[in-house]
Amino acid sequence: MKRILSIVFTILIAIIIIGSVNYYWQNHYISLDEAQDIVLKDIAFKNQNYYFTSTEFNKQNYVYTLKLNDENNYYEYQINAHTKKIIYMKKKPLDKATYLPEEEILNIVFNHAKINKENANILSQNISLEDYTPIYNVVFYYLNKRYEYKVNAFNGTIISIVSIDHNN
Repeated sequence: MKRILSIVFTILIAIIIIGSVNYYWQNHYISLDEAQDIVLKDIAFKNQNYYFTSTEFNKQNYVYTLKLNDENNYYEYQINAHTKKIIYMKKKPLDKATYLPEEEILNIVFNHAKINKENANILSQNISLEDYTPIYNVVFYYLNKRYEYKVNAFNGTIISIVSIDHNN
């Protein structure tokens, strides 16, 4: 009888320990900010212009996937949220020579909007990488209306348009 109690007690202790470790593993992992810091330290960014184009967290395997661009490169990283280790990294140069000129993109946007570009207040125009596709983002105001265009930088195809009327 003592032996059976000893075995049962040992099994209960093992279950408690395994449960505690599993609970800790599921509830203790780094934040998105910490994952971004790991990436930036690995790339050794100083005062360069960079921007994250995508950040995702897979809670099933506790992996952050971060995508970012600087002026010349596209980066993709996967960070283990428990170990803080980089488990995947890809760097790909951006081929800006094949992009349509910015002036041509602006002409596409303003011709589509049927607005004279000289009469619009351009707030921002930049390029980002979305799923390996360079996208020009153009944001402007015209007659109390805000327009946001996304245009494929290779072929000039308009990907999305958002317009917000500020009269209401």
